[in-house]
Amino acid sequence: MAKHERPYELIYDNGKGELGIQFHDGYITLRSQQPDSSKFIQEIHITKELWWNLLWYQMREIKETTKLMEGPSFDRYQAERRVYREEAQHLADMRKQKRQLHGRRRRRR
Repeated sequence: MAKHERPYELIYDNGKGELGIQFHDGYITLRSQQPDSSKFIQEIHITKELWWNLLWYQMREIKETTKLMEGPSFDRYQAERRVYREEAQHLADMRKQKRQLHGRRRRRR
């Protein structure tokens, strides 16, 4: 921090945006940010003591609990985008079908 005047940060892509882990003196900040949006930033501040506790003392429990999770790795945001696209396509098909139906009725008159 003294050299670069900012905390050391690790940044990971989480499917919807970025997850950053910032290492400050005495605490850690978990920072989530959506792309192209500076006002939707979520931050969680964790004390250094809790961070060490999670890494060293709780890691065994975290690993065992994670192993109990069934199924492959799942990107929730990708699945939501797929559902939204399918729903939009379905609605477009319904509008097209409705236009075709009303077009037939007008012709018969």
